[in-house]
Amino acid sequence: MKIGVIGAGGWGTARANLLAGKDLAPALWCNEPELVDKIKTGHENPYYLSGIKLEEGIEPTADLAEGVANAESIYKMSQKYAVEMPVTEQVYLLLYAQKSLKLAVSALMGRKLKSEFWS
Repeated sequence: MKIGVIGAGGWGTARANLLAGKDLAPALWCNEPELVDKIKTGHENPYYLSGIKLEEGIEPTADLAEGVANAESIYKMSQKYAVEMPVTEQVYLLLYAQKSLKLAVSALMGRKLKSEFWS
């Protein structure tokens, strides 16, 4: 099964790495084209997850349409496993629940700040 992860920050890269470890062939969307090359050649995300070797099977891409095409399956898996993925949720609602772009952006920007760190 091919799955897309939108965003190659620390959390997105970690999610893609976990999915690749389960043989799910994730496409990892990066908004920085040079990061795509670094992940492909070094099997590491030196910008956001330096020092962590990434699983084989992660397909970094700068093509957002590839990630959006998988939004429904990603959203449903996140709900099934109780994984909070706010950007994916808003993309899903835009595509499949006719949520307006203005409301989706407002929902993301109005989220309560949280501390996120590796322990």
